[in-house]
Formats: sequence, C-alpha cells, structure tokens
Amino acid sequence: MSSDAHLRRDHGTPPSSSPYIDWGPDLPGQYDGGRARVLVANPTTLYLVWETPTSPARWRLDLLVDGHRRATLEIDGAGREAWLQVSARSRGEVHLLRDEVHVATLPFETPPDAPSDDTSERWGRLDGHGHVRAAGPIGGRALGPDAIAPNASSSAASSSSVVRGS
Repeated sequence: MSSDAHLRRDHGTPPSSSPYIDWGPDLPGQYDGGRARVLVANPTTLYLVWETPTSPARWRLDLLVDGHRRATLEIDGAGREAWLQVSARSRGEVHLLRDEVHVATLPFETPPDAPSDDTSERWGRLDGHGHVRAAGPIGGRALGPDAIAPNASSSAASSSSVVRGS
C-alpha cells in the first residue's frame, strides 16, 4: 500500500472527458542506507524523507527560496520526515543538517497553483490523412471554415475536419 493511498482512491479509469490530474509519484515508505529526498506533494507543500544508519541528537532543515532563508525547522534525532509549506511557483533548496553538519542539499521547484496559465484555444485543420495543415490561433482568432494552408488541396479541404486541442 502506498503511503499516499489515504489521499487518493482508485475509482477505475476515468472517462476520456475527465481532466487529467498528475498526482506524481507515490511517496516513499522507506529508504535503505543514507538517502534524502524532497518531493513536491502539491504546489504549496514539500515532503522530505531521509534515512541514515545512525540517529543524531537533532536534525535541522533550512528552507531557502530564491537564495533567501525562509524557514528553519529543528527536529529530534529520531525524526525521518518533514512537511514544509512553500509558495506556489517557487524555486529553492532545502539544506539538511545532522548535529550542525551539512548532510544534503535538496533542490525543488513547485508548479503554479492552477492547471495552466495558458487559457488560449488552439485550432487545427486536418486533411483526409490526419495531417495538420493549418493551426491557430491566427491573429488571436480561431481558424475560420475557409482557413486552409496553401499546400492543402481543395479535395482535402472538403474532406477535412476541424479539431480543437489544448
């Protein structure tokens, strides 16, 4: 059972009209040896997990965003994971220190807090063989029914179909 199973349930294959949501990789349950990972759980949350053969007295996590320290988190030596809040669309790194000794630098980049900034529609005209002959938008407008690329023949124009994509 994956460690994020409580966050999402498998409800079968969604219909093709449903929006695609990228849940990313499953959160790790455990690493062997000395490893540290940072995973972007969502646009505003980072999940850190680390393992070492020995437990120190304490851990310290320094969160840096765009080169500036945003937060410091002190954790008991038995700690092996942490959640950090960050801003959407940010880039930075987390420094992991064991008893004030630097262990790892973990870079991250969070996505925007929206499916996409691009809300424009794009239109294309396909010829009878399924090849795109013209694509839009042209001048900020979708292609009209008579907009066909110069190399498309009139027979292709009559049998072509307009498709809408994103």
